[in-house]
Amino acid sequence: MPRRILAATIVAITLGILLSAPTHAQEDKPDLPAELKQKIDKLLAELTANKFDVRQKAEKNLRNTLLRDTKTFDAVLSYLKRRIETSTSTEARIRLKRATAPYLEFGISGALLKKFPNIAAQLTSPDREVRRKITRELADSNHADAVYPLVKFLGDDDPRVYGVARKALTKIGTAAVESLIKALGDVNAGVRMGAVGLLYEIKDARAVEPLIKVLGDANRWVRSAAVEALSRIIDANAVKPLIKALGNEKACVRGAAAYLLGQLKDARAIEPLVEALGDTQERARSAAACALSRINDRKAVEPLIKALDSPKPYIRAAAAKLLGQLKDARSVDSLVKVLADADQSVRRNAAEALVGMADARAVEPLIRLLGDKSEHVRWAAIEALVGIGKPATESLIGSLDDKNAIVRQAAAYVLGKIAQVRAVEPLLTTLGDNKSYVRAAAATALIKIGKPALEVLKAALENETAEHKIEKLKEIIEKITTEKP
Repeated sequence: MPRRILAATIVAITLGILLSAPTHAQEDKPDLPAELKQKIDKLLAELTANKFDVRQKAEKNLRNTLLRDTKTFDAVLSYLKRRIETSTSTEARIRLKRATAPYLEFGISGALLKKFPNIAAQLTSPDREVRRKITRELADSNHADAVYPLVKFLGDDDPRVYGVARKALTKIGTAAVESLIKALGDVNAGVRMGAVGLLYEIKDARAVEPLIKVLGDANRWVRSAAVEALSRIIDANAVKPLIKALGNEKACVRGAAAYLLGQLKDARAIEPLVEALGDTQERARSAAACALSRINDRKAVEPLIKALDSPKPYIRAAAAKLLGQLKDARSVDSLVKVLADADQSVRRNAAEALVGMADARAVEPLIRLLGDKSEHVRWAAIEALVGIGKPATESLIGSLDDKNAIVRQAAAYVLGKIAQVRAVEPLLTTLGDNKSYVRAAAATALIKIGKPALEVLKAALENETAEHKIEKLKEIIEKITTEKP
């Protein structure tokens, strides 16, 4: 027997997974004739007999009884399945499962058994040529009950068997959807993978919620395939089940649901996704943040502003970053407030969020960040101040006298970027700073301001008596005058 089929059968027998396999015997069937029922009940009682040979014979006779008449096959199989579920004897259950295993596992019906009397042995044969033959026969039969056996062959380890089954099911199309959905719970990962792949191709809305459940599959390749399939199938009707999946116990499900909601870009998902920023797993949080980024809807502003008050720093940081993307004036005051956050990621994201908003309300708090212990935060504040531009000039000039040399250096750098003539004289004074890197920043700023600063620089040169300052001023003037337009 092929390894996959053998493994699937063993697991099914021991765990009782076979009970979930779809079969016509599980649907409403005619009642079992009384005489036949009595015979089966007697055999079932013998399954718990003290003597081994009696139990062994009873198992064999049950299998023979099941196969005796294709007309009663479905009713007998359905009855045996119910007895498996209700039996209190472990050995009896095991023997019953073993007797019915191929039929329950492959969803064989009486009608299919009538057409293919040896189908159970063929489906489980270790000979791949036998399996290839029955797969082709099932594919060519156009028999409605052949669908699930073909679905099971999606997990066969022979490529030709798999290929014939897949081709046949693709041709069957939407009529195979229900069987493919049921196969999503199969013990064989190959079957599950094949079912997901075909549901991707068939693109039937009935598969959405079952595929969402598969996002938590134990096999990462099956999970990945389910995400891809859902990305092709989902529409607005999938929003509610995906939002529900954000609360799933498995982080992989929550993350995938967030990703798919981002793809849908439906505003209904905004608040649940903002809440998901507080997920305990980083990947799920990141997926929620990315989804909100893709949705990029101003309806998210208010929920994100509220999220800035979260006790969890990673929520505040994510909210600040997303508000920066939305660039809505309503968020400025809240972003300014968290510039003083205890967490440096929050301060950095808030400063970066204010870049491009050019709101003067942020000037003073941003200048305070020029002396932040984090270099990343300082650079974010610098970029934000450059974006604010002229309204920040006076406060930056005042910062040239700050006791912190790093603040003085950053202020000089930003004034050079803003390039306001008003800053020339204060920058000239800063050329005398006691820190060389501050003096260098002031000189670079004056060069950046360029020709509008020449008149003031030349006047300063005429009045300067210190030799080192005279040389520095000459150097700055030369660089400005020789600079190409």
